[in-house]
Amino acid sequence: MNRPRLQVKGAVFGERMLFADRLLTVRPEDLIPDITRALGNDPDAFEWRIDYLEGYTDPDTSLICGYAKKLAELAGDIPIIFTPRHPDEKGVQAIDDDAKFALIEAVAATGTMGLFDIERRYGRERISRLLDTVHSGGARLIISHHDFDQTHTAQELYDMILELQSWGADIVKFIGRAHNVHEFVSLIDMVIAGREKEEITVPLILGAGSDMGPVMRVFGEFMCNDLTFVDSYEEEFPRHLHINDIRRLRELVLGK
Repeated sequence: MNRPRLQVKGAVFGERMLFADRLLTVRPEDLIPDITRALGNDPDAFEWRIDYLEGYTDPDTSLICGYAKKLAELAGDIPIIFTPRHPDEKGVQAIDDDAKFALIEAVAATGTMGLFDIERRYGRERISRLLDTVHSGGARLIISHHDFDQTHTAQELYDMILELQSWGADIVKFIGRAHNVHEFVSLIDMVIAGREKEEITVPLILGAGSDMGPVMRVFGEFMCNDLTFVDSYEEEFPRHLHINDIRRLRELVLGK
């Protein structure tokens, strides 16, 4: 399978499916202990879900930029994805759009994050301006779309991947539902063919908001997924499997 490659700090997309451990920290003072604990699981990346953080709705930009520097220093060559998820796409807290973009721009200017995640809902023109800001800070941009309500045909999903790629996405992310398993498999066939024809030239983060979700998290690289999100929290979010459980399942089935 022809897999587009992209290096972000020490993580290389396209060699295998990468594991991104999610930081779901609520209290700012817990950020350092949380990433220190998570480092013990040796993830390929971190996703800092900033929408979980207290004060996010009226952010103290200097405080968040300060923590961004501290987290990046601890993470070293492990890239951090800065994700302010919109409430309509399973985000935790709402923030004014202008405040959200101002926060992203301020954090990007620190040069500490490896990637930023922004939703397709903001449109090509605004995302294009953000892309320049993110790149100037040495980071990469994930353009994402999360739809847990509507179902889509394989062709609709494939067209969306091409659309976001054309907007300049360094990585395209789609989490949602196909009409059925047949449509999902058809999408994978289309992506494989699209990569061979070099229609799709960026890494993909694909997820199924259905019973296929856990399968994608464990064996996603065989279904064109280049990164999956995992947890190192023991008791929460059972659909986000623990990173060590995923590794053990892969070892049992794949021998690696």
